[in-house]
Amino acid sequence: MADLTPNVRSSKRKRAQVTYYDSDSSHEEDNDYESDFPNDASAGSSKRRKIAPAKAPASRPLPIRDIFTFMHLAPELRNRIYELALTAPEDIVLKTKQKDYRRNPIRSKAPSKSFVPHKYPLHPKVLLLNKQINSEAQPILYGRNKFSFEQSIAMHCFLASIGTINVASLTHVSLEAYSGRNGGHGTNSSAGMDYPAMVLLAPAHQLRVFEIGCLVFLAFEKKKELSDNAVGFYRMAYPWLDARGDKAVESLRLMEINKVIGGGYSRKPMEADKVKIFKDQLRKVMNSR
Repeated sequence: MADLTPNVRSSKRKRAQVTYYDSDSSHEEDNDYESDFPNDASAGSSKRRKIAPAKAPASRPLPIRDIFTFMHLAPELRNRIYELALTAPEDIVLKTKQKDYRRNPIRSKAPSKSFVPHKYPLHPKVLLLNKQINSEAQPILYGRNKFSFEQSIAMHCFLASIGTINVASLTHVSLEAYSGRNGGHGTNSSAGMDYPAMVLLAPAHQLRVFEIGCLVFLAFEKKKELSDNAVGFYRMAYPWLDARGDKAVESLRLMEINKVIGGGYSRKPMEADKVKIFKDQLRKVMNSR
């Protein structure tokens, strides 16, 4: 009898047996992973896995070539910043204050006989940043401000403290001086500092305006008295006058300071004819040497 059983072809390659389970059956014991969220069944038997926080990447400083510094700005922009920090729209009124047996120039906050100080803040600490900023900003501080002095001693202390280079940058200076019958200038306490102050002002070759405030007495009512005061002014200011010549005379601006009834003072430019007499006599004295 013939064998009717069909030949079953079997693979020579061994395969792993795969067992399939129903989806609704749970086999927690066969799980190969450990849950980060412990359940009631595994809370007592397994510990929660601790995950270390991710470390932030170490920050490295930028190389110098990639940093845009203040000095990379255009010179025009730097000068504009210096102007905003170091210039005032009105006069910078200075006086002296004694500290540690020394007289130092300070900015006045109270009005004097002829100046009403402006409370506009300045930021001179900009000059301390570095040498290049100092050299760029100093001409703006001293050349684009109007410096006014209550007395010649304040002017002397200021000029002595800023040095010859910065004195040469000054363009506008005002001195509240007093004129008497005999050509004297300054109060009794500061008259001795008139000449030293003018010696220090001699290097100011860029000075365009030198304003002198004169307390008006009968000395300015007569031509002879005006001439005498011009001679007295030359005695006080000849170091500066001789250094600059006729340009110094042209830069002079005479201001009359008058007492106001009820207190206070008024300040106004001297009349043109009086100024002419004063300057003509001053030139005469200068040319007679």
